[in-house]
Amino acid sequence: MVYRGVVRDGPPVDEWTALLGRRCGFLVVPIGAGRLHCYADEAGTDLPDDPLARLRDLFGEYGGPVPEVLAALDGVYATTTDEVELGRWYRGRVLLVGDAAHATAPTLSQGAAMALEDAVVLAESLRAAGSVEAALTAYESRRRPRTRWVQDRTRDRNRTRDVPPALRDPLLRGRGDRIFGEHYRLLLGPL
Repeated sequence: MVYRGVVRDGPPVDEWTALLGRRCGFLVVPIGAGRLHCYADEAGTDLPDDPLARLRDLFGEYGGPVPEVLAALDGVYATTTDEVELGRWYRGRVLLVGDAAHATAPTLSQGAAMALEDAVVLAESLRAAGSVEAALTAYESRRRPRTRWVQDRTRDRNRTRDVPPALRDPLLRGRGDRIFGEHYRLLLGPL
């Protein structure tokens, strides 16, 4: 389950802030003009009748900025997330890009970035190839390893929520920066 919302006039948060619980997590990201993007998730597939009430119940005892963020939230959007893994991204001259071809949970916040990369690589492939078919084949073979890597890192990160806090929390305190850096390492390199 994923919950998303925007807070206006909430607490002052000036950096990406995440808190993990038991099989759930809460993320706050400043997006400018005093607004905060809020993302929360929990294991499960049943949409709650009142997503805001569920969010407040689930995260109400968290520390940091979470209580003030929850108090300032007017509403949230709740949905389930699905991965998309297709055997082939194109048929004839029709190509799927971005989440239509390789969606994953938004844990790494890479959906829009992957779609933009798709556009760049597609343009390069079309420019270099002798035919549309050759371009689409080259495009897909070039993009699949990177999008698969993002999906794998997302699964890794999501599994972290399932580790008992007594084991997970000391590990993340001691090695969290290194783990975080590793999850984005490949994305810093060229397409």
